[in-house]
Amino acid sequence: MRMELERQRKLEEDMNNMKLNQFKEEQRTRIEREMKEQMDREALERYRAEEQRVQNEQRDRENQLIGKVTELREISRALLNQHGQLMRQKEDLENESKNIPTFEYDAQAMMSYLRGLQEQAERLRQENTRLKLELGPEETKFLKLRVMVKEGRAMRAMDILGKCDPYVKLTLESQEYKTHTKRRTQHPQWNQEFELFVNEHRPGVLEISCWHDSIGKDECMGHALFSLEGFSVGSTTSRWFNLTPRTSGGKAGGEINVTLTLYPSN
Repeated sequence: MRMELERQRKLEEDMNNMKLNQFKEEQRTRIEREMKEQMDREALERYRAEEQRVQNEQRDRENQLIGKVTELREISRALLNQHGQLMRQKEDLENESKNIPTFEYDAQAMMSYLRGLQEQAERLRQENTRLKLELGPEETKFLKLRVMVKEGRAMRAMDILGKCDPYVKLTLESQEYKTHTKRRTQHPQWNQEFELFVNEHRPGVLEISCWHDSIGKDECMGHALFSLEGFSVGSTTSRWFNLTPRTSGGKAGGEINVTLTLYPSN
């Protein structure tokens, strides 16, 4: 009886061990399957992310190429327009050269004109002598005006690409100075300094004009006036000048930053 019980107990232990081993095997198989599925999902996600990245980079490169092609087309169109303008100017010059009339000079009329110029010069000399006598021996004194042309901003667009080739011209009485030309910009940086002579008794008005360097005749982009009357010796001012039309019906736009200093010439 005892042996039978012992045999049954051993059979039950064997069965339990077999079920336990079977359960462990099933768990191991399930875990391996789940791990493989997880790895497959992660690999698929990485593949899709890499594929999306490659597509985005390719799309960006295509957009850049399209932008460059568009810009080249605009430049080509602008060059063709400029070429057309040059050809028309050439034709106009050729037509004008064909239509230049020939003049026959009248020697007697020329001599009469020269005598008139001599008489006018003599009257001017006499008037100059009279003014000197009235003003007395006081000598005309000159001051120096130092002008630093620094920069510009929001300049008016002068071509189809929305750019311009600006330079600044300073004019005071018969004196005239120009800065360098800055190419294809609406925010030029000049940083150039000039010195002009100022009559102490008649200071005058300084004109600050901005021009577009164009093929053929340069175009004025606007100007500003600064009266030197009341601008005392030793004074310095730095300011932005708003550009206004130089002629009636003209166009203007932008600002120029200029520093002005007045000091004795000696």
